[in-house]
Amino acid sequence: MKALDNLQEALQQAGGRRKAFKMREIPLSERQRDILRDYPRTPYNKLALTDIKAYNIVRGRSTIVDAIKVEWVLFDKYGMMHYFTQQEFNSLIK
Repeated sequence: MKALDNLQEALQQAGGRRKAFKMREIPLSERQRDILRDYPRTPYNKLALTDIKAYNIVRGRSTIVDAIKVEWVLFDKYGMMHYFTQQEFNSLIK
């Protein structure tokens, strides 16, 4: 889980302040959504899936942490999430 290690390291550098981080949404095409729809290894009800969102995690104003959060939204209120590094995410959706 290299992405979580990167996020933990950035949190330590920020002095433990979680509010130092912002999430910037990454626009996804329909083809990329289809690829991500099939990615999770945990079984879930695909009919309950309403949206897939991906976020860059930014520290401060411009420092991008090497972690991307992907969220599978189920029934508009529940969800699953997974963290990828930039390289893992780009190789998955290309």
